[in-house]
Amino acid sequence: MKTFFIYILCITLPSLMLANSQLAIVGKTYNSLRMIGDEEYRNEVMRTDMAIYGTYAILGGLISVFGSLGAPKIKEPKGSLTEALSSLVIKGGGKVYIDDVYKGQTQENSALIVNVSAGKHKVLVVYQDDDYISYGEIKASVGDGVRQPIVVNADNVSMTKEGYERKKQAKEKAAEAKRQRELKNAEEARQRKIIETEKTKQKEIQKRHDMERMAKLKEEGVSKRFKAYQAKFYRDGKLDVVIDPTTNLMWQDGKSIALANNLEEANNYCKRLDYAGFKDWRMPVLIELETTVDNSKSNTMIADTFKNLSETKAYWSSTLDARKPNGTIIKAVSYIDSHPRPPLAVRCVRDINK
Repeated sequence: MKTFFIYILCITLPSLMLANSQLAIVGKTYNSLRMIGDEEYRNEVMRTDMAIYGTYAILGGLISVFGSLGAPKIKEPKGSLTEALSSLVIKGGGKVYIDDVYKGQTQENSALIVNVSAGKHKVLVVYQDDDYISYGEIKASVGDGVRQPIVVNADNVSMTKEGYERKKQAKEKAAEAKRQRELKNAEEARQRKIIETEKTKQKEIQKRHDMERMAKLKEEGVSKRFKAYQAKFYRDGKLDVVIDPTTNLMWQDGKSIALANNLEEANNYCKRLDYAGFKDWRMPVLIELETTVDNSKSNTMIADTFKNLSETKAYWSSTLDARKPNGTIIKAVSYIDSHPRPPLAVRCVRDINK
């Protein structure tokens, strides 16, 4: 009988000890696992923090200088790097393993109570979201019939396989977006170059045509004795045009007068002009436009044959000033002002076929 009682005692005593020995586990980890595990994100937040602190410092300095009130109190930006790293906080939802056996999850408002045998135990707490894992491990000793409170700091952070994959995909997406932007910018630059080349080509063609017309007029003996020359002008009242029979030019002379801010606008107006039954109008060169000037008059110096004059009393010509760099300055004819400024009027002209 004595042997039986000793046997029962040896069997039940460890069970009683197991029931009376407990670990009270509290888990702590960072507020933001991403802040700790993602270096790029962390650097971005650090730059933001520095900008905020810099602004506060400037404002504080101004207040100190002008108001003698001292610098404002700097509050930690919510979710910032320094806030996340400053301390670990108690958090629930951490998986608790004792001696590699799952025992439950940490709580925010109370400790997780786990019955254990007296002695030393390995306690592991793991927190995991979609992309990051934080974990901490300690060795805890507990005596017979004792509830041992322990705090496990899950301060190690690593990225999950899914997190690595998402980060890889995000980088690939960003790289592709950058590549597409570069392709778009290159195409836009190419199109701009094509347009500029075409504009340069058209300017050269226009310049050559102007020079040819000026040479032709000089060869035909157009002089500056305007009175004798302009006496040959005659007006077609039905078409509202003036004819110069010497050079076979027909001038637009309607009541509706167009204004243009630059030579391109003036050129486009003449090219699109459908007037007096004709569509082949163009801009006059300077020497052509000067034939309409009557120097014998003191005010509006335009030949009497013309009936309509713009209020600006200044008209565009297509002649570039060769004395200026790249010929960028356009010569105009004014019937009253020696220094006209845009907008100037447009009087189109056309060649009469012989």
